[in-house]
Amino acid sequence: MALTTGKRQVTTTASSVANRMGVVPAYAGDPVSTIAKVATEKLDFFAKRQASLEEAKYKADLEIKTSKFINSKAREHFNDPKTFTATTDSYIESLVNEAPTRYKSWTKSMISGKAIRKGETIFANRIKQDHDDAIKLLEERARTHNEETLEDLFDLATVSQGDPELKKDSTFTNNIDDYHKNVWLPKVSEMYKSHLEVFNAAYPEDRNNMLTPQEFLRTMQISFEQLRLNTKVKNIIDTTMLEINEMGGDYQIGNDKIKELNLRISKMLNEEYMKSPQIDMLDGKATLVNTTKEERKQIISNAESFMKGHLNVYNNQLVKYESEKKLAIADQLNNDLYNFVNNPDDFGIITESQLERKMIDLELDDNQKLNYRNSYFGGQIIKGSINENLQNFVGDTSGMKMDTFSGRLFTLLDSKGYLKALGVNNQEDLKKIIIKQHMKKIFPSLREI
Repeated sequence: MALTTGKRQVTTTASSVANRMGVVPAYAGDPVSTIAKVATEKLDFFAKRQASLEEAKYKADLEIKTSKFINSKAREHFNDPKTFTATTDSYIESLVNEAPTRYKSWTKSMISGKAIRKGETIFANRIKQDHDDAIKLLEERARTHNEETLEDLFDLATVSQGDPELKKDSTFTNNIDDYHKNVWLPKVSEMYKSHLEVFNAAYPEDRNNMLTPQEFLRTMQISFEQLRLNTKVKNIIDTTMLEINEMGGDYQIGNDKIKELNLRISKMLNEEYMKSPQIDMLDGKATLVNTTKEERKQIISNAESFMKGHLNVYNNQLVKYESEKKLAIADQLNNDLYNFVNNPDDFGIITESQLERKMIDLELDDNQKLNYRNSYFGGQIIKGSINENLQNFVGDTSGMKMDTFSGRLFTLLDSKGYLKALGVNNQEDLKKIIIKQHMKKIFPSLREI
């Protein structure tokens, strides 16, 4: 019903019309309660929104700090899982204790997950490093063992050559054989056991970088064989240098100890050993007889390198010996070349092979050999021609005239290519040589000593 005051007016609203038409029911509630409810709903929405933001901020901040801490400790203790675990456990406990109650479970789960993942990596690093350290120690142990073995073999008394028939006796043994059986084999057996244990404990990817137990054992066998052969080389060198020392260190032409040494070792290595490692029976079962051709090639190459190194031990003695050698060769060569021409009677008939032997002893090159040979044969032709054509007295008018004789001899020597070696440039040079030789035949006291 409409209210009126004064003149009656009728006011119609949209809500009254709608009510009368049955579109919406009439409002019958408490307006204050309605306002409060709406306000509460808005407050709940803002509270939930604020709580979500706080949770997101807390979790993000904590995860960032935790990641930095764990990563830092992982770098600090990258190969020490025990210390890393103790540090992170303490950290996790303190953060969980400080976390709000509603976040404790999440905090512990999040941090523990990160720590476990890093811990597994660190544990793997520790195993890897322990494996690598073990390999390094095994390798160092093998090197040390080889060095000790070499010293032991060098310290063994030099085996006497003895009766050759004894070498054929299958029961014949010596110090090296005994050492191999009683000292070397027990040590290597123990080392093999250690290598096998490390190999079996290694991850598959680490095994790929290791020698198999069979390869390790073969390597040790080859190492001993190398040391055994090196010992033989050393004994030959030491014996030779002792002989040189007993000779006073002087070089003797035709008895070059160093050349003999090189030839002997070269023959032993490249001919005898290459054919069969058991070049003698002296080392018995210590000799590794089943080496392949390629293995023997490498052993020989290493033995040759060892030879060069061991010769350096005698460097001062060798320098003196080589110096004496050069002087002796130079003196002998000068004397021969002079006497071939001026005192040919000092030389009997020298065969081509004998002449070649002398030239080898003097270590002449091809040009020097040609000059040496021509000097000898030229001097012998002059001697023979004098004996045949000149009288053994001075001033006798009988016999061939000097000019005719020297002219014919000059032509003969020139045809054979001997003039240069004789130091003859013309007939007058040759005539001086002829007269000198002729006078020495008549007056032997004139021979130059």
